[in-house]
Amino acid sequence: AFSRCSALVELTLPTALTSIGAGAFEQCTSLAELTLPAALTSIGDDAFYGCSSLTSLTFPASVVTIGCYAFGSCSSLTNVDFSAVTDANIGRLAFADCERLAKLTLPAALSRIDERTFSGCSALVELTLPTALTSIGTRAFSDCTSLTTLIVPAASQLAHVGEEAQGHLDAPTETRL
Repeated sequence: AFSRCSALVELTLPTALTSIGAGAFEQCTSLAELTLPAALTSIGDDAFYGCSSLTSLTFPASVVTIGCYAFGSCSSLTNVDFSAVTDANIGRLAFADCERLAKLTLPAALSRIDERTFSGCSALVELTLPTALTSIGTRAFSDCTSLTTLIVPAASQLAHVGEEAQGHLDAPTETRL
């Protein structure tokens, strides 16, 4: 729809919008302000891929699906907040190569982090895993070179950690239970 619209700076979507299709705003490199509507349930593959001026995202409680590469290579993204979201299916590479992502709040009932979902988020220093998390996919946090603190709740349901979930990095310097 608006793919590669390099002049688009701010986007406020209709409040009744429930779905954003694949590649809808891909490579809108000047897009810095994005307000996601309260009714939004689904964000398609590559929907905001390469929106390199986008700095912050707050997801509404209604979001249940985020497609593959949906926010991949959003290189200025520093904050992603899922705190209002109960659970969501976050696709492969959804936030891959968001190299400035430093603050990440995951959904409380998130049960799975797919393969390479947050790979290349090299500014991420600390992460608290949700208690409901049962599986971390292959290379989910590969190349998160600053990730030094991983907080795993004492009541964690984590049962599976995929191969190289943290890539070729040393283990976090601190793991809190």
